[in-house]
Amino acid sequence: MSIEKTKKFIPSGLWVPLPIAAIKYLSKNHRPADRVLYALCLHLGKGLEAVFPNYKTVARYSCVGEKQLRTQYNKLIDLGFISIEKKRVGKKFKNFYTILPKAWTFRNGPSKGITGPSLDPSQKWVCHSCWEFVTPIDTEFNKHIDWDGNNDDHWIHKNCVMQFASRRIMQASRVVLQNRDYALEARKFMLGRQN
Repeated sequence: MSIEKTKKFIPSGLWVPLPIAAIKYLSKNHRPADRVLYALCLHLGKGLEAVFPNYKTVARYSCVGEKQLRTQYNKLIDLGFISIEKKRVGKKFKNFYTILPKAWTFRNGPSKGITGPSLDPSQKWVCHSCWEFVTPIDTEFNKHIDWDGNNDDHWIHKNCVMQFASRRIMQASRVVLQNRDYALEARKFMLGRQN
């Protein structure tokens, strides 16, 4: 995701949304690093602009010792969540920390959201919005993360007439086919009333 697109959902002001998926992953696998990322997020304030809190400030907010901070920074850099740039400010050098878009778009799990399950062409698939049968060619894999940081990846109907609906694909079980018949009858009835 580009920085311009990411800035759209990170408003400027006194608050910034936390990278929940990244913090959850770090809290399970790299325990002190999650608090360091959280401490850096507390200093953002204006979208993705680099921040420059000193070691003592980050150590105080994250409850991590100053000697341990370098190790935690290296973990965050290796995961691609932050970048550190040393810049000269007056006579001194300061570390400028940038929280990278990967921290907000991080995907965890065995597939890591790269590929989706393949649709079985021998099965029948139905669009939940338009209730038409769908072939695997007419589908697209939609990568999505909910607010809890869980993957909610699913297949959608690309050519659905109801473009602003969910367009999720379902396997055509007996119950789904009954719902499909009812929905198509209701649609015919509504179209007949309009004419």
